[in-house]
Amino acid sequence: MKNLKKPQTIQLNFRLIAQSALTGGVLLLSLVMLNGCAAIAVTGAVTTASAASVAVDRRTAGTYIEDEAIETKSRLALIDNKDLNKKVHVNFTSYNTAVMITGEAPTEEDKQAVVDLVKNVEKVSHVYDEMTIAAPSSFISRSADTVITTKVKSKLIAAKDLSGIHVKVVTENGVVYLMGIVSRTEGDKATEIARQTGGVQKVVRLFEYMADEQQDLPDEGEEAQSLPDEGEEAQSLSNEGASGG
Repeated sequence: MKNLKKPQTIQLNFRLIAQSALTGGVLLLSLVMLNGCAAIAVTGAVTTASAASVAVDRRTAGTYIEDEAIETKSRLALIDNKDLNKKVHVNFTSYNTAVMITGEAPTEEDKQAVVDLVKNVEKVSHVYDEMTIAAPSSFISRSADTVITTKVKSKLIAAKDLSGIHVKVVTENGVVYLMGIVSRTEGDKATEIARQTGGVQKVVRLFEYMADEQQDLPDEGEEAQSLPDEGEEAQSLSNEGASGG
């Protein structure tokens, strides 16, 4: 009887995938600039859906692509730091060049190392440190977070007088983080929708309010305030003078 060959194991090279995504992002930006806001069909990492998102997003096309690049560069920087990468479980979310870091780090030192890593990424204007000192979350917890994010996004899209696409939703250990460029009315409504979603333990707002409403923003560096029965609300920082790399 002939020996059967063992199937080859296929390993995905994250660095190559990430670099391909960056290349695709640059291609998307070029096409958007040449073709306006029309939907563009592109093979590979760039899709019609991506082009449509750029068209309706309140960020400029350039900033949209820059945010994608910042997230990828942050992940690659963490991968390059092999010792740190083995110890932490973190996610990077960039919106309008402000980066939110969520997840878990075993020590305060490791937590700060991740923050410093992101601050050194080009174009980052501010870093929101939303990590906790804890062991990495379980697969079950992460799956539950994915479900919560999906439910909140679905409710935001279905809501009247609110464009859900302008609000980015991230969930970590039952805590929902909201980012986006919104009016205060939109921000309040999105927060209430998230609060009323099953499984949500707390809501943190990291909104950037639209230009005509920014005169009411608090001084830069104001810490998140705990609100009774409303979770935690982090007031957004204007881009002007924000700290970061």
